Amino acid sequence: MQIASDSGRRFRAEPVVRPQLTVQAVQQAIALSWQLPWTEGLRRLILLRGSGDNPLAERIRWTEQQAASLTSWTDSTATAGVSYQNQIEMQGNDQILQSETVTARWGAPPTPLPARLAIVSIAPNPFNPSTKIVCTLPAAGGVNVRIYDARGRLVTTLLDGPALAGTLVVTWDGRDVDGPRVASGVYEARLTTLDAEVSRSMAIVR
Repeated sequence: MQIASDSGRRFRAEPVVRPQLTVQAVQQAIALSWQLPWTEGLRRLILLRGSGDNPLAERIRWTEQQAASLTSWTDSTATAGVSYQNQIEMQGNDQILQSETVTARWGAPPTPLPARLAIVSIAPNPFNPSTKIVCTLPAAGGVNVRIYDARGRLVTTLLDGPALAGTLVVTWDGRDVDGPRVASGVYEARLTTLDAEVSRSMAIVR
């Protein structure tokens, strides 16, 4: 780039050199390191970071004394599975220079919560002597899992209490509430919360 001076002579302006930021996921943290084009006259160093709808919303500041010798930092506050945008900003010599924005995360992305209450599967089905009932819970709260026979009579209660949102697995060993094994036939697993109830049939073959 050429710029004309007041004397009419032209000179070539020096290109602006930005700080270089490197971000790497490490064990339960995000490690950041950077190279600055200059440190003399550096007054402040700022890490801009954020995630989701608030990229670069957070600011971590280092003073003039800290910034001159600091070349790396480990973010141990990062949440597992969350992608963070990171940028280094340096201030001094009447300049504000920013690095490119770099994204990183450690750990697997969080598992999305189920959209609805459901008994996803009962397997094996038919079964003998036991089976697993897999349920999905869209929210935490009180849960009942009960077994009924073909006439609608309560056979046994597998769960009656609080449960976390997500996937719930309960096992029925084919016994009634008193302990004896029930006879062959069709039974119903009923999943109940404060807001909803779902059910699914299964069969025991002795």
